[in-house]
Amino acid sequence: MAQSLAPSLDAQIRWVLTTWKTLSQDFKEKQCDIVLGGVSVTLKRQQIA
Repeated sequence: MAQSLAPSLDAQIRWVLTTWKTLSQDFKEKQCDIVLGGVSVTLKRQQIA
């Protein structure tokens, strides 16, 4: 999915290792711009992202 999306965004893929426990913090610290996979939408995640 990421490899298909990147060209349309004129972006390069940089894989970032994270864990479910640190995912929200990593996003807040701009360690990543997008998360792909089975990420459920929650109110807390919506407020961060």
